[in-house]
Amino acid sequence: PAYIMVARNPGSINRTVVYWYMKYSRLLTDRTWVSLLVGDQYSNIGGNSFRNRINIQPSISRRLADWLTAELSYEYAYSEYYFPTTTSALDRDGDSHTLSMLFYFKVPNTDLLGRIGYIRRWVQAQGSDFDYGSDGFIIGLMHPLPWGMTGEITYARL
Repeated sequence: PAYIMVARNPGSINRTVVYWYMKYSRLLTDRTWVSLLVGDQYSNIGGNSFRNRINIQPSISRRLADWLTAELSYEYAYSEYYFPTTTSALDRDGDSHTLSMLFYFKVPNTDLLGRIGYIRRWVQAQGSDFDYGSDGFIIGLMHPLPWGMTGEITYARL
């Protein structure tokens, strides 16, 4: 599958984000599959380029029960920021590495699909002020919509 998203922030911030990805999945057994996702996220603020982030994410998933699937993934991303810095320590360009363990579950007697999981991210920026590691979580719900679309609401905290 492929996905393209264009988002604009309402209010005083004129921010546009264009994100696309392509994902390939291959079945290994009747309950286990691997996937590879490749994507790009471009952001501008006030009509000026802000950031471009490319990513690649291999993952392995296993259906644990008819209603529960576990997914282990690793993501590598490179971000380039398009604004000048006053010192090299403030240069945000750099690499990030993310490990995640997610669980997808069907909500009984509904068409809802839930997602909950743990995320660990390490960022190694060119400027030392932006190197960090963080732990976080993600929680969300998805529901089918007309015309083969899916609505999703997700909260992630890193």
